[in-house]
Amino acid sequence: NDIIEDVNGDGIFDAKDCQGADGTPGLQGAVGPQGPTGPKGNIGDTGPIGPPGLTGPTGPKGPKGSTGALGPVGPTGLNGTNGINCWDLDMDGINDPLEDVNGDGLYNTGDCGCDCSMMGLKPEAEQTIIILPATDENCDDVTKVEENASSIDDLKAALGLTTSKNIQDFGSVAATSTEVFVEYTEDFASSLKEGSLPVITITPNQAGVSVYVKEKTAKGFTVVIEASSKTNVSFDWIAIAKK
Repeated sequence: NDIIEDVNGDGIFDAKDCQGADGTPGLQGAVGPQGPTGPKGNIGDTGPIGPPGLTGPTGPKGPKGSTGALGPVGPTGLNGTNGINCWDLDMDGINDPLEDVNGDGLYNTGDCGCDCSMMGLKPEAEQTIIILPATDENCDDVTKVEENASSIDDLKAALGLTTSKNIQDFGSVAATSTEVFVEYTEDFASSLKEGSLPVITITPNQAGVSVYVKEKTAKGFTVVIEASSKTNVSFDWIAIAKK
């Protein structure tokens, strides 16, 4: 009996140490019953951060807040300079003898061309305008105002100052050709001084358009239009003259 012949290693040499050929596999047995649930496993590692989600819609407008507290009162402003007295004709701040119009030795509203208590000009007979400087000693420069409403214009005329005013006319034109005649309104044309023509200003309403005044008359003016496109061209204009 050789040691190697003790196949099962039990120290005994018997039939148990003999191994025949493998028999055919038996039939598969039935599935056994499910075993009990095993214990809960450990918590796994935290996964990576996902991409940002889409921006949600804007929420509704919140209610109006309450009115804030009233701010403090600001500091008092500086006193303004004294005005010019109505009798101070040359506005030099000095009571000149010529400014004592009524000759009572006082310099007050009685020497002015207005009745302060009545909030308007004095009656016609009491209005006196003295034009300075006087040209002679006879006071020929003392002028009576004929009508209250025109007292300012009368004074300007007596002083040799202009009382002219500007008049104007304006409009917009949609051009249908490269040369357009623009006619003034009847009121504007009739107000023009004879031999005097107004100043014309033209502004095109599209880019790349050039316009200029070819001719001016007492009734209107002719405009020449230079543009790459001849359609949908328009311009604004204004005419100003001295009345």
